[in-house]
Amino acid sequence: MEKEVLNVVPATVGDIHALALKENGTVVAWGLNTSSQCVVPAGLSNVLAVAAGRAHSVALKNDGTVVAWGDNTYEQTDVGGGLAGIKLLAAGGDHTLASAFDKYVQYQVDVSKDLLLVYNTNSADSVWVKDYYLAHRPMVSGANTLGIACPTNEIITPGTFTNDVLEPYLDWLEQNPTKRPQYVIAFLDIPSRVHEGTNVYHSVFYQLHTKTPSYRPFVTTINMNGTNDCRAYIDKLRYFGTNYSPGKLVISASATGQYNNTNYIVDNVRHDDYPGPVNAAYMQPATNGLLAAGALKWTPVFRPLVWVDFLVSAPDRLDERAG
Repeated sequence: MEKEVLNVVPATVGDIHALALKENGTVVAWGLNTSSQCVVPAGLSNVLAVAAGRAHSVALKNDGTVVAWGDNTYEQTDVGGGLAGIKLLAAGGDHTLASAFDKYVQYQVDVSKDLLLVYNTNSADSVWVKDYYLAHRPMVSGANTLGIACPTNEIITPGTFTNDVLEPYLDWLEQNPTKRPQYVIAFLDIPSRVHEGTNVYHSVFYQLHTKTPSYRPFVTTINMNGTNDCRAYIDKLRYFGTNYSPGKLVISASATGQYNNTNYIVDNVRHDDYPGPVNAAYMQPATNGLLAAGALKWTPVFRPLVWVDFLVSAPDRLDERAG
């Protein structure tokens, strides 16, 4: 039996039925319906992925929860309470598997779903850096992009952050229910701090990390001192991939014989209380302390779509700036 389904993202087949996930986050099912495996639950939406077993169907929603229906002879559709934060889903003949997200796991990256590039439409330089990144950073040409119209200064008010940065970002997520990018890059001239009061500044990027419903993306920046520095950083990423792969990449403030650079700056060290001036009081001691402790050293294996952009990182955000 042929069935035409439009705007399909992925599709999957079980033994006797098929499932298709549409761009709007809904699911279509067809085939032999012996156990109601083709009866999609009413109102099912915001689906990220689907899987089909012998006679049961499973959907992973973009809030990290799982919905299952169809044959339950072996409890393969008994999701159970407390199952949340799911990253990957699979269905076998009469069983279902779910893997919870772990921030210490390097998942395979599909840039069409996992990478979002945010730039400032009010800045020609921001647009240029975004375009240069797409053209010169290997393997990212299919990444998602979000242009937001916001001030170009470093510090903004809470209202400006909400209206000009956060709301467009959340709107993009709502309009793209089948995508929950695990990696977000903000480019030149995206504001970096929110002024909450006297000598109190919150990180724009940490707030994007924490205010995203149901999941926590890794947010970093390519926001150096102008287009030339940003271009040099992007060129460095390209150089990493072409000269140090596979298995030869060491990013460290003290690595010998590979890439070594002591100009490391740790951002968001005090994301809940960001007083100024920060450089002398917090950034330099934090950087020097990490360097002394040997923390600024990673030895990742370079595989297709391993992200140098994000490997210089801590759970919140640790990035390298030109200095």
